[in-house]
Amino acid sequence: KVNGNTVDVILDGVQKINRAYGSSIADGEVGIGNRATDTVFDDFRVSRPSLLPYSENFDDGVDDLFQRNLGTWVVNGAGRYVGKKGINGRTVSVVPIEDDLVGLDVIEINATAKTREVLGQGKNAFIVYDYIDENNFKFAGLWDGIDQWKMGRYKNGQWIFNASLDEVIDTDVEYNLTVRIDNTTFTTTLFVNGVEKLSYQYLGNLLNGDMGLGTKNADSVFDNFQIVSA
Repeated sequence: KVNGNTVDVILDGVQKINRAYGSSIADGEVGIGNRATDTVFDDFRVSRPSLLPYSENFDDGVDDLFQRNLGTWVVNGAGRYVGKKGINGRTVSVVPIEDDLVGLDVIEINATAKTREVLGQGKNAFIVYDYIDENNFKFAGLWDGIDQWKMGRYKNGQWIFNASLDEVIDTDVEYNLTVRIDNTTFTTTLFVNGVEKLSYQYLGNLLNGDMGLGTKNADSVFDNFQIVSA
């Protein structure tokens, strides 16, 4: 059992060795081995504490577990997470949390988001979920360039919009976004500042992938990201 710079060796439920090192020993790879002998191993497994509930406010200037999958992502001097237009218009950064979602029924993803006015670009910001890879993910959020709340999916080069709502949305104004995923009914609901805006029922499991933030042909600003089991 590894915790920061401390390791415990446990045999049949009984602690045999405890050792504290001078620095973290949780930054590298793990595996099995021996020294000058032949050994047989079985049932090897590595587990970690659940990431849920997960939160990130970027106040320390670091985006920690976010993977910056597509586009350019920076934490600015105000402690905000800024996504800038990426390859083929996709800018996505997710937290690798898929393994922690197994067996859960309802998940909520929260974040504040606002758009920027950039010449020649769109104005949108959204929460990403069910992220399988850069060509397969779902999203829900704001498109203030056309004054619409939208949800849908990106798959194999196509942006597919499953639901939308016309409403005035302001540039450079923070909105509190909540995406609620009910995996018992395969339904996604978008709330903005606590008010329900959209809901859409899909055909299968919505908790197969990772979760994070994104934009389409736009530069946007995010903060107070959170994933919780509801």
